Amino acid sequence: MKLKDLLDTARDHLSELTEVPEPDFRLEQAVFQEEEDLWDVVVSFLVIRHALQQNKVAANGGGSFFLPEYERVYKRLKIDSNQQVQGFYLFNAR
Repeated sequence: MKLKDLLDTARDHLSELTEVPEPDFRLEQAVFQEEEDLWDVVVSFLVIRHALQQNKVAANGGGSFFLPEYERVYKRLKIDSNQQVQGFYLFNAR
């Protein structure tokens, strides 16, 4: 499977999670897991930063500053050779 196919599959399954007109999907990582016959991929895309998040940041910092309207989120998926998503996981970069 080509990397573009992995990105297209992930985009098809994750696009409903964002309301951003141009969510800028990016394939961040792709590893083929031979023992499972699956691709383990990490994809990032833009989502709307909600007012509650903006208020928390402003309350902690106190000062006046610009906070972007969007934030980038990362999701981990397992995709089989038939381009079907077999798993959707929280991604933690730590």
